[in-house]
Amino acid sequence: MRRPDPSAIPPGPGVYLYRDGEGSVVYVGKARRLRRRVLSYFRAEGLAPKTRALMARAETVEFLATTTEKEAFLLEASLIKKHRPRYNILLRDDKQYALFRVNLKAPYPRIEIVRRAGKDGARYFGPFTSALAARETWKLLHRAFPLRRCADRAMKNRVRPCLYHHMGQCLAPCTGKVGEEEYLRQAEGAVRVLDGKSDALLKELEAAMLEASDRLEFERAAALRDQMRAVRQTVERQAAVLPGGGDMDVVGLSPSDKGLALAVVFVRQGAVQGGRAYFWPGLADCFAQVHRVLRPGGAFLIANETDGTDPVGKQWEA
Repeated sequence: MRRPDPSAIPPGPGVYLYRDGEGSVVYVGKARRLRRRVLSYFRAEGLAPKTRALMARAETVEFLATTTEKEAFLLEASLIKKHRPRYNILLRDDKQYALFRVNLKAPYPRIEIVRRAGKDGARYFGPFTSALAARETWKLLHRAFPLRRCADRAMKNRVRPCLYHHMGQCLAPCTGKVGEEEYLRQAEGAVRVLDGKSDALLKELEAAMLEASDRLEFERAAALRDQMRAVRQTVERQAAVLPGGGDMDVVGLSPSDKGLALAVVFVRQGAVQGGRAYFWPGLADCFAQVHRVLRPGGAFLIANETDGTDPVGKQWEA
């Protein structure tokens, strides 16, 4: 395939997708410096045999810019699971990913690190870059939300609080140090952070901190302040495209005398989940083809404003 124009590749973090002649995704990758990584595939020498085979099969490359490297990882993992690219052999096994499992229906829920998501009514969050990254985030979560770390059997057999309780990182439900309602509130707070709803939670914690301070409950106010700090440090969540969540297809148009270039970015639950790029020599039947890839019945957003006088704008507004 032809070497892409460097100026067309985002310089920061992001995800790139190689497609074959039939449009199938054959490889998905991420990079902290997207431009540098993609251009490295077009070196004359030094490519590994697997990479040479990939480049022999690939016909086009697409890019999706992200705000952080972790966001790029999450998007990469989502796209790999969706497309199952042929050349992502090392990433095809779900055992590569660490997930958080939280079952709010269980008595005194805890945050578990697991390798696979099950259909058991629990909530699963991730994937994380590695087991080490998941473990570090898990520790930060427990500083913000002092949930139990022990297994169910250990909790039932414990007669005195563990060391984490004395460190302020466990509410010690095993010995009745906390009621079910307060414990569940902490567990739900952790889930809200993992859901990307930390902003609303932080506002609630700040209001509670100010209220405690007004009541001269300085110890509780300090605890809430520390919890707010811990929440902010816990999860670098994927940037939301839609503030209220929801699904949308964002369409970017660039018509010229040579044809129409069009990019569609798929937003699901408020976050980017992938995209496609298209080019047509003319406008004939291109809109019908694009509508087939958009989410049926869903809303879409035209990134380029139209005044209703050009043929492209009229087609979309029809």
